[in-house]
Amino acid sequence: AWVDGTANNGWRISDQDEATNSGDVNYRSRENGTTNERPKLEVNYQSCSDTTAPGAPNGLVASAGELETTLNWNDNGESDLAGYNIYRSTTAGGPYSKLNSSLLTSSAYTDTGVANGVTYYYVVTAVDDCANESANSNEESAAYSVFGAVADTYVKEEKGGDDNFGTDAEIVVKSDPTKVKRGLVSFDVSSIPSGSVVSSATLTVCLSANPGSTRTHELRRITSSWVETVVVWNDQPTASGTVTDTITVPTTAQCLTFTVTADVQAWVDGTANNGWRISDQDETTDSGDVNYRSRENGTTNERPKLEVVYAPP
Repeated sequence: AWVDGTANNGWRISDQDEATNSGDVNYRSRENGTTNERPKLEVNYQSCSDTTAPGAPNGLVASAGELETTLNWNDNGESDLAGYNIYRSTTAGGPYSKLNSSLLTSSAYTDTGVANGVTYYYVVTAVDDCANESANSNEESAAYSVFGAVADTYVKEEKGGDDNFGTDAEIVVKSDPTKVKRGLVSFDVSSIPSGSVVSSATLTVCLSANPGSTRTHELRRITSSWVETVVVWNDQPTASGTVTDTITVPTTAQCLTFTVTADVQAWVDGTANNGWRISDQDETTDSGDVNYRSRENGTTNERPKLEVVYAPP
């Protein structure tokens, strides 16, 4: 600060707690006869005539996750590079706030001070040994949102096919020649801005009990509307002819994940969002019930969830 022009009036040395009697503590002064123990100030510095800033970093990529954003960019090639600064904003184009307290020496950074559902905008600068700072890198944005189901149920073929299970604690899927059960689940993703690019989306469902056998379950996008507390087998919604993803159902209870990136991107782009249907890939054999926890289930951390990573427009 003094070198940069702040007035230099020296320092004061005092006891941190002056309310108690500590007795004298004696330091040698500049007049002391023990010359090699007089006060001294040692300074390491570099005389910088260089006023040329490094080039702006390039290739910045931001990847959002739950409560964190990972940043990576290309290394600068200057021989006098000292490090990098990271800046963040919740508004495109800034103003930005610097995140790092000291220069970063690698071209990667994880921001853990983020919240789910918020879009963050990042830029990086390069700094050289003479404290010259570059212009901003390209701006990159990232957002992560997790959604709970807004509707889920299952439909059952047997007993006339007119029973509704919209308030049940489980979504049941079953293969059987005459007693098929299919799960339905829906999420509201309207909070993702139109024009966003979805880089990943995953649907997680959790088994509530050990299935009796290993099965393959498939996920299809629903193409007509349905109401959770009304839908029954006889008026179940139509589903896409294309399978979105499949999972192998094990014989031990656990959480399972479908990849649904393309479907969520389609909904963000304007395709009608009616959710998904979960069914057995082969509905002609008797599989026994496979039970997934529904949004009404008491085990709240194992209810259906949809996780989406996206970059807003």
